[in-house]
Amino acid sequence: MKRGTLSELSRLTGFSKTTISRILNGKADEYRVSDTTQRMVMSIYKLISEDVDETAQRLRNDSNKTIGLAVPSISNPFFANLSASIIAEARKYNYSVSIFDTQENGTTELEALYEMRHRKVDGIVIVPCGGRTQELEEMQKHIPVILVDRYFKKSKLPYISTNNFDGGYMAMKELIKGGHRNILCIEGPSISITTKERERGCKAAVKELGKNCNIYFRGNEFSIDNGYLQTRLLKLLDPQPTAIFAMSNTILLGSLQALKEFGLGIAEDISIISFDNLRYLDYFDPPITRIAQPLKGIGQSAVKILIGSIENGREIHSQILMSPTLIKGKSIKKLLKL
Repeated sequence: MKRGTLSELSRLTGFSKTTISRILNGKADEYRVSDTTQRMVMSIYKLISEDVDETAQRLRNDSNKTIGLAVPSISNPFFANLSASIIAEARKYNYSVSIFDTQENGTTELEALYEMRHRKVDGIVIVPCGGRTQELEEMQKHIPVILVDRYFKKSKLPYISTNNFDGGYMAMKELIKGGHRNILCIEGPSISITTKERERGCKAAVKELGKNCNIYFRGNEFSIDNGYLQTRLLKLLDPQPTAIFAMSNTILLGSLQALKEFGLGIAEDISIISFDNLRYLDYFDPPITRIAQPLKGIGQSAVKILIGSIENGREIHSQILMSPTLIKGKSIKKLLKL
């Protein structure tokens, strides 16, 4: 082991040198170190174990025109469409894309980063799923990296994302303009910057436009199950919501299923607005009002900036927020203003 490795691992992981030493020396089970801790430490160890200059030289001499792409869930239509946009743009430059599904798991994300480096990818596009920046900042010393969709406010890591504050503001404003004062907002993971910014936008709209509003923030996943569960629990809220803001397309689908089981009609009995634009939302009865993210623009811009860095040796400093748009359907009933 190189001098300083224990100190560096301790800094990056937050674990003591003693714990790290036990893991690296094969004594983790003897001292009851959890499997999750072992996987994290080993993944980071693999990331930093190669010499920086040696790695950089190898990448310059052995480019294979491949981009590594990591997303939290390829089964989520939002991330599937974002991936498609990135792949299509990369092909214009004769780059292939290797996709990794991190399954909203920080340790799996670390393993994906190690695998990308092992495969000698030329650059990385990633939707980060954890709250840590150290490993990505370390990787950036070896390979160009750009974040998409999610990012870290206090980090210098480059990113391209939607202005989620504006999106949350627009969604809540639309409901308030419709006369709704009791609103259920079903959210994604609390650690996600997208969740935080959409909630912040909602609160700003209420502060500016809402009077006597009851806003319920519930949920913790961008998943169908979360949308379904939180909507099933709607009956426990007092006063009862007249509208729902589903903060992702997957949350929306779960929410619609629960409302169907309740026998509630969209707009007729309860209004709903969603984040994310998918074509099939126009085929619902009624069509769903939603906040559309500029997915194509995000994907294209990320690839162009990344390839510019790969081929010209430029450091990436871009931190860009793109504007969302409101697409009006017929899923919001206009109530008499209170």
